[in-house]
Amino acid sequence: MHRTRDRRALIAAIGLSSFGDELAIVALALRVEDLTGSAGMVALLFIVSALPHVLFAPVSGWLTDRRETVQTLRWCSLAQAVVATALAFAVGLPLVFVLAFVLGALASVTGPSVFALVPLLDEKGDTSKTNSTIEIAKYAGWIAGPLVAGLVAHQSGTAAPLLIDALTFLVLAIGTLGMSIRRLPGPADGAAEDGARAGFAYVVNDRLLLLMFVAMAGIVLFAATDNVAEVFFASDTLNQPAIGYGVLASTWMAGMVIGAVLARRADTNRAPIWIFVGAIVGGGALILGAASGALIPAALLFVVAGAGNGVENVAARTLVHGRVPSALHGRVFAAYMGLVSSTQIIATALGGALVVGVGGRQALVIGGLGSLAVGALGLMALALVQAGGAGPPVVLVEDAGEEPHPQIEPADEPREAPA
Repeated sequence: MHRTRDRRALIAAIGLSSFGDELAIVALALRVEDLTGSAGMVALLFIVSALPHVLFAPVSGWLTDRRETVQTLRWCSLAQAVVATALAFAVGLPLVFVLAFVLGALASVTGPSVFALVPLLDEKGDTSKTNSTIEIAKYAGWIAGPLVAGLVAHQSGTAAPLLIDALTFLVLAIGTLGMSIRRLPGPADGAAEDGARAGFAYVVNDRLLLLMFVAMAGIVLFAATDNVAEVFFASDTLNQPAIGYGVLASTWMAGMVIGAVLARRADTNRAPIWIFVGAIVGGGALILGAASGALIPAALLFVVAGAGNGVENVAARTLVHGRVPSALHGRVFAAYMGLVSSTQIIATALGGALVVGVGGRQALVIGGLGSLAVGALGLMALALVQAGGAGPPVVLVEDAGEEPHPQIEPADEPREAPA
């Protein structure tokens, strides 16, 4: 009963938080553009917001694993509410950038905290279903956030979306008061060390996890490159710059929802195959979509490509939950998020260069070919890894039998009803 309630509360909070994140980034982009009129400054804002995930990955992961996780999530959410409120009233560009960096730094802790709590929410340890539902909630927030931010900013200015974002963080903090689960720090069995870099060390020593990390870096590199190319593909090839880009972005996101639903079957043992097959299917669909040169077939194929993307995301997190001791979940997820963020920064620059060099359509084809190649090479590497032994044994939550997980202790009675 408590697990079900906590699961619903956390998933709702994740969807609300994702919605708030999109409100903030759209509002800040509009403000920076209004202050400077510079596309370079807007791009710098995106980099400044993502950079803390790279810089603070060891520290944020360590903090997640060495403190009670629900309390860490609560206090960071409260701090995010304060920073978002300050951003709503920030007037100078330097202050906007500083506060955006601080907001990103806090997010580098809340992200690993959320995913470290996932195994505690399923009595049977089937994290693939919870990860799938979490992804769907995130995508719903991503879809609604930009639309609401644009409408609210148009009516009331950029301060209003940021104040709404602050409210979402406050609701998340209040929601944690009603959670009965607790994730306490404990020994990291199987880790080469127990410091801030223990997550990196564990991944390096597990060949299957290392393969997944390398593959996801390649997948993100080509997928983020496509984000830039889509704009110019819609404009130069489809001759529908506004409607075409909106349709392609929406259909890709719809596909991600479908992929997240399909990946509910991607348990720990099958997760690597799902990742690489998702990359192959998504890459192939992207190539065909770019080659079609017409909006409707391109949009339909973007649904397929987005589905591959959604499958990859759910399967990657399920693999981490299944292979990593829970005491290291925070540090390994922080390392994963740092890898994704750093790759996205590189891919944004690469995408711009590709569009300038070969055009939007060809850049999309290159992105699809890259994703397809990562998937095919990944399947071959997976066969070699499995033949030679992947490294440390799989650490499944259900292996604990009927005994409660040593890192899970019931809390006192909830102080308030769950959000």
